[in-house]
Amino acid sequence: MLEIIAGIGAGIIVGIFTGLIPGLHSNLLTIIILSLAQKIGIQGQQFWIAGLIALTTTHLFINILPSAFLGATNDENIMELLPLQRLVKKGKVLEGILAGILGTMAGLYGTMLIAPIIIWASALVYTKIQKIIPFILIGLLLLLLKKEPNKFKAGLIIFFSGLLGWLVFNKFTLEEPLLPLLTGLFGLSSLLIGIQNKETKIRMQKQIDTIKTEKKLWTRLGIQGIGIASCASLLPTISSSHAAFLVSLWTKVYQEVEWIFLSSIINASYLITSFLTFIALGKERSGMIAGIAKITNIDSTQLEWMLIAVIITSGIAAVWTWKLAKFAARKTKNKIPIKKITYCVILLMIFLTMTITGWKGLFVLVLAASIGITTALWRVGRSLEMAALIIPVIIYFLSSA
Repeated sequence: MLEIIAGIGAGIIVGIFTGLIPGLHSNLLTIIILSLAQKIGIQGQQFWIAGLIALTTTHLFINILPSAFLGATNDENIMELLPLQRLVKKGKVLEGILAGILGTMAGLYGTMLIAPIIIWASALVYTKIQKIIPFILIGLLLLLLKKEPNKFKAGLIIFFSGLLGWLVFNKFTLEEPLLPLLTGLFGLSSLLIGIQNKETKIRMQKQIDTIKTEKKLWTRLGIQGIGIASCASLLPTISSSHAAFLVSLWTKVYQEVEWIFLSSIINASYLITSFLTFIALGKERSGMIAGIAKITNIDSTQLEWMLIAVIITSGIAAVWTWKLAKFAARKTKNKIPIKKITYCVILLMIFLTMTITGWKGLFVLVLAASIGITTALWRVGRSLEMAALIIPVIIYFLSSA
């Protein structure tokens, strides 16, 4: 018990500080922590597992702050970035952050409530759809392509992202292939573009303690978000941003706070369904689960204390996110040193990539960042870059059929 409590405490502290660093994804931190644990010897497995869970859960909440005040993003919060930036310009960013906190808690707790149903349904449904998974993924890519105004450029991004992903998984020999691939596509590319932005003053933000909600609408959004996240988690490589896109096809969301609430529900629901999918199918659908699986075997007997760790962490992380948000909102009259922060994080990403994956990894990082920058400059949807994972999975399923 003491190991678990200590792990939760350490994970929250690390998660708060690292969550404030733009572009630093929890999956990257999982790789670093595992490397550290292996070097010093994994003693006290529950400490490391609780720490990874707490860190990832804390990131769900804290990540909204650099998205709001610095405009930094990753593959998980792409869908909520623009609404947040619009709220910043209106001086209402705290409304968006509070909606994000409420959505994250609703996604976590709502998914836990139906956990037995998800485990049962996952095993039942997956056996029926397993043979058509590649065609479902192809259909998703076509839907993503259809919504893009410039389909030629969007098609090129899908092609080159998929080609790079296939090369990384089949031709390069990398210890952690996802590290340079995803860091380059979403983290490094966003930061390199951010360097071009001037250090500007953000308008003073309105201080609030509550937001107005339409209970029926928000309840419907919660049900839809958890439902689509539960279904999409059955498919390999499908991220929460893809799930949010699928919901947007049939859901009318007019207000920024409503969209942020929905996106946050889906992100949070994905965290819980990653546990449940692994229990039901033995499939690793997140970096956190992959990390925990390297430490110990995850089974239903451990699920209870792991979910309790998520509940404890979420309460503390929600409070700290709100405190930090209100503090940051009061300080927006001062210049935010975006360039200094960005340069430091870029150097950190390059150093970690070199240390963990070597020169080959650095080469992949540069190629992936080039695709990410091109995607942004062409104003093509960043979720298309997930073709780097989707296309190799499609080829794998089709070749093994």
